[in-house]
Amino acid sequence: MNYFAYLLRQAWASLKKKPGFIATIVSTMGITSGALLCVLTLAYVMIFKPLPYPEQDKLYQVEQVLLKKSGIPFLTGFSYPTLLEAYKKQSVFSQVAISMQSEVTISSESSHPLVLASYISPQWFSLLGTPLQTGRLFEDTEAINSNNPVAVLSYNTWQKDFAGDRAIVNKKVRLNNVSYTIIGVTAKHFIQPHIKDAGIDSGIFLPWDFNPLSYRHDWWDSFDPSYAMFGKLASQSASQTQQAMTQLINNSWQAQVVGDAYFAGMSLKTEVKPLQDAIIKNSSATVYLLVAGAVALLLMAIGNISNLFLSRAAEQQHKLAIIACLGANKKQLFFTQLVEASLLVLFSFITAIIISLFGFEVLKQYLSNVLPRVSELALNTYSVALVAGLCVAIAVLFAYRSQKAINFQQLNTQLMNGSKGMGIQVSKGIRQLLIVSQVMLTSIITFICISLFLGAVSTISTPLGYQTQDVVDLNFSLSQDNQQRLNAAQRLAIIKELKTNLQNLPQVDAVSVAVSPLSDFMQLAVKQAANDKYHNVFTSFIDNQYFSLINQPLLSGSLFKDIISTEPEPVVIVNDVFAKLLAKDGDVLGEKVSFDANNENLVTVIGVVKSIIQPGATANIPRMYVPSHAQATQFLLKLKDDQVITREQAIEAAGQVSSLYVLNQLAPLQDTLMAMLAAHYITAFTTLVLALITLVLSYFGLYGILSYATQMRRLEIGTRMAIGAKGWHLIKLIVKENTSPIVGGIISGVIVLLGLFIYLTKGASVQVNEYLNWQILPVLLVTLGFISLISFAACYLPLRQYIKRPAMESLKAMN
Repeated sequence: MNYFAYLLRQAWASLKKKPGFIATIVSTMGITSGALLCVLTLAYVMIFKPLPYPEQDKLYQVEQVLLKKSGIPFLTGFSYPTLLEAYKKQSVFSQVAISMQSEVTISSESSHPLVLASYISPQWFSLLGTPLQTGRLFEDTEAINSNNPVAVLSYNTWQKDFAGDRAIVNKKVRLNNVSYTIIGVTAKHFIQPHIKDAGIDSGIFLPWDFNPLSYRHDWWDSFDPSYAMFGKLASQSASQTQQAMTQLINNSWQAQVVGDAYFAGMSLKTEVKPLQDAIIKNSSATVYLLVAGAVALLLMAIGNISNLFLSRAAEQQHKLAIIACLGANKKQLFFTQLVEASLLVLFSFITAIIISLFGFEVLKQYLSNVLPRVSELALNTYSVALVAGLCVAIAVLFAYRSQKAINFQQLNTQLMNGSKGMGIQVSKGIRQLLIVSQVMLTSIITFICISLFLGAVSTISTPLGYQTQDVVDLNFSLSQDNQQRLNAAQRLAIIKELKTNLQNLPQVDAVSVAVSPLSDFMQLAVKQAANDKYHNVFTSFIDNQYFSLINQPLLSGSLFKDIISTEPEPVVIVNDVFAKLLAKDGDVLGEKVSFDANNENLVTVIGVVKSIIQPGATANIPRMYVPSHAQATQFLLKLKDDQVITREQAIEAAGQVSSLYVLNQLAPLQDTLMAMLAAHYITAFTTLVLALITLVLSYFGLYGILSYATQMRRLEIGTRMAIGAKGWHLIKLIVKENTSPIVGGIISGVIVLLGLFIYLTKGASVQVNEYLNWQILPVLLVTLGFISLISFAACYLPLRQYIKRPAMESLKAMN
């Protein structure tokens, strides 16, 4: 023990003299190990960690898929009645729950704060073993069709919107002007399952009966992916359960759509998969890519640090020779070097812990809505032990490699002769292998990073086809009770007056009664009257000011009239994509389409507008616009330059007209756009930083290798300069000698990338040659340009110190 303490003191005393060496090792190892620890923890939480629910291995999600006549999946999502049929009549789950999410306004608060609500059946809580902070959860009294207006708050909502009121149970809260009794608060540590949207927690839980889509109780032909259903398997297997659920739902649905020509030959299928898979979705590929990137960076760091340890061993050769002469054997020398390496790795490990904790917070802050289960990130035994073991292995590797590079017999000879010698020699083959591996890893990581970066930038910069700057989306709601209280004419009068009030606000330039272009368009099956052909088209409700407000060009025809009526005129406007589906030449003015199979509700196409693209989408899709009606509750406001509108101003404008309409949402389209593109911004930033780190690490790695090789040849360099060699001759010599391993590294990287392409597309519907086309040539050229630049710098800079001074100085250094 005393001997170990002595070695520690000696190692620290020696290292303190080299603060730059310590800083380089600790920062490089700390950052790369911290990144690896962070992504390994993320991988564990997302892929391997069990869900925090009772009997989580028995929890399965049920999804409904509409199949074409050919059996190819067409749409995913339940229709409202098939969801209820499956919930009420199934017998293969011991328990089953249904849910959907929607934003509601706490109308009992003056500022009308928004909160995300989950409309659930009572089994939702029991299946998840939901812990309570206070009160109770839903029971049989909140079963479907009981219409009991009660609410359960999440812990965060209780703290944020109700100031943690300890007497909250049995108090009333108005949501969208409906009064609910608060019966409980979920515990702080309760983790909600993000089945539909990653990272979005519900702030309040309401009985299913009060969901805003209950009017769709007989919409057998409308499918919505927002509904969720999951349950606990009983005695049957997942495949048997899937078969039984498919038969149940398909039989009920077929009986309702019989005679509908559009659905002729189609069928419904249910898919039953583990709840954990439903939550993770396709995110595992992203995690594996992050792990691969972190591992590659760590490998590069290990290679670079190994070179630093070689240089360190070279500096200590005289000291090591003395120790060897005093009787120390190789094992003792190895242990001496291991203690020094272990100290550095220990500091690096502590830095890695700090880096990983910072990384967890960054992930929670920016990726909670992108990757599932990010909120559960925390240091755990699995990831810490793995990285700690890796650090121990790295310390042993560094010590072993340093020792293997030392020729102790040569050191003893040099010590006895008093010669400065040539230092530690590393063979040319090993140096070239290091260069090949360094360039190969750099090529792979840089190519992937640049590809992802350019893809993200392309998505971000893609023109949408409409304006979002200075446009605000206002969304009001009217409770079901008030919907029944007001007839269509009364609602129409309120909407018109509210539009006038909003228009009169001094900061408002224009107002449109319309759905935001960034919102989900409703997908409908539309029948072309001329040939009875069906088209799936995305539909939105607008008025005549919509297109001019967002600067979406009208290509031909006319706009809607400046009238919102209880029975809008039977006309529609289509985009150019849908126009070409209706007619090859796109001339569709006067064309008739229908929303039903019997052509009873024919509408006429009166205009064609230029197509738009949604943020993150890769193609334009057919769209149709229909006139807004008396039930409209959404507005678009075009603000004057440098103006804003607050929730209080919008609430006041609505309150002057009617207290029945509650402000649900006030969102600048630019903010919504940024949120929708957040994942792409994060991808661009992350890949850019990763590419820069890779290039910097690669440069220092190559510099270390080539600097060592140049030092070993300083006598040759001095001799060449003495007989007349110019600087550019020497640069050409060094570059030429290192071209082969650099090119070899590039070729190896290309081969690995090709193998990745083949592996990732194996068995997929797309072929490798669809990726290996001219479009990747610019990315490849940029990658090669960066690698060539850092390779040249790594060749030139170590040589510069010799060609900038007289040849005699290099020759004297060898005497």
